[in-house]
Amino acid sequence: MANERLLERLPALIQDYLAEVEQQAAKRGPTDGLLGFGDALRNDACHDRFADGLQALIEQMTTAPISHTQAAFALRCLCEAPLQCPDNTPQTACARWMLEAAQSLALPLVPLLQPADAAQLFQWYRSVYPRSRQLPAEKKLAKALHQQAGK
Repeated sequence: MANERLLERLPALIQDYLAEVEQQAAKRGPTDGLLGFGDALRNDACHDRFADGLQALIEQMTTAPISHTQAAFALRCLCEAPLQCPDNTPQTACARWMLEAAQSLALPLVPLLQPADAAQLFQWYRSVYPRSRQLPAEKKLAKALHQQAGK
């Protein structure tokens, strides 16, 4: 039961982060951050708060520990989050980059997966995050999933 509450907190954490990015973007003027003047959205503390909250949540998930199906759900949820952020506005592009980079924080969940779960997740991951456009964090996660699938 406590493990299920941990899983419920992940989508809520992501949604709270996206809402905060929107709030912070609304407070800024159209030229904030240009040429180094003003405060750019990419430098806002909301990104650090999200990363810290995500890291703490993943630590709780690994020490609980959650089941292999719950680990697969959490990884899929975190990996699907950037796909919901189109790159057509500065705030959504900024949030998408952060959500993609934050995937490396989920690496401790990979050893909790069964090889079959890891293989399935790896195949899906490679289809939505082609190797040619993966960020370093995404490459690390893809490699970890591939290795876990081979066990």
